[in-house]
Amino acid sequence: MSRNRRSYTYICQYCGNEYHPKETDRNKYCSRECYFAGKRDQKIFNTEYRKSLRQQNKRIPLSHERIKELKRLKAFEKAKCEYRPHEVICKQCGKSFKTEYGNKKRGFCSARCAKKYNKVQRRARRKDAFIEPVGIAYLIKRDKGICQICGEPTSNQYDSGDLFSPTIDHILPYTKGGKHQRTNAQLAHLICNSIKNDYILP
Repeated sequence: MSRNRRSYTYICQYCGNEYHPKETDRNKYCSRECYFAGKRDQKIFNTEYRKSLRQQNKRIPLSHERIKELKRLKAFEKAKCEYRPHEVICKQCGKSFKTEYGNKKRGFCSARCAKKYNKVQRRARRKDAFIEPVGIAYLIKRDKGICQICGEPTSNQYDSGDLFSPTIDHILPYTKGGKHQRTNAQLAHLICNSIKNDYILP
């Protein structure tokens, strides 16, 4: 003996009233009006829910240090091994510190110590490389106000805000063993000198 579908009582998901279904697949809503109203409310809810998720998961720009840290953690998870940090002594302050994962060659405990150390080293190189005084006025007169890197004329006087102001550029840099003398100095734009850095141009 088959069971009659009308003997079952259902509760409408939209209005909450009890009903006996007339069709076999009408087990959620009591009528077409409740069906369309429920679908409309569900669509609005889904839209608002997705919007709130997008706002919560809105991407925040990461710093360079944070990106490096995430890369190290990812490599550590991929290796699936226990990392043992290395004990290193800072070259500037002499304190011992533990290196981060994947950064075994680090020689300073902080960026501040690294900046101090490099500043002292640069001063020492400059002092050892000094042979004779070289001034901007001499180079402007000798090179006729022309940048020796790009060949364009420079402005009359040095200004830190002007990228085309004249600066002293060492043909052979201090880091490569160059000396501070007139034969090793040339006139260059501030921007050209910065781009060249410590490279030796052909």
